[in-house]
Amino acid sequence: MRSVVESKKLKVFNIGTSWFVRPIEDQGLEVYNIDWSPPVKIDKDILSILKKLGRK
Repeated sequence: MRSVVESKKLKVFNIGTSWFVRPIEDQGLEVYNIDWSPPVKIDKDILSILKKLGRK
């Protein structure tokens, strides 16, 4: 009996750290890399200025 992993082509979604992609691809797996990083915290005064400038 074959396992689920053996009977289906595995697809991997990588979020953030792109250096994980190459080793996964080297194993012949399909990788979708999502470029993401946590949102940056912005000081309230700076955010207010950016809103006034139409940047946020």
